[in-house]
Amino acid sequence: LVVICHLKNPEKGKAHEEGRAVSITDLRGSGALRQLSDTIIALERNQQGDMPNLVLVRLLKCRFTGDTGIAGYMEYN
Repeated sequence: LVVICHLKNPEKGKAHEEGRAVSITDLRGSGALRQLSDTIIALERNQQGDMPNLVLVRLLKCRFTGDTGIAGYMEYN
């Protein structure tokens, strides 16, 4: 099962569109998404930066290994 969700608007600081890193608490909707998911992956793109076509893949949760952090990059075209 794959679920796609929107992000909450940040209360202060940079917006996600301006390069703010996504965290697991930014997920909009039920807290069950954070609690019950085995894996949570975020795709980030700084639309205002020097490389607006570069997408950062961030692993927010991996129940199997416990790993989190930057998983790689993709080019958005």
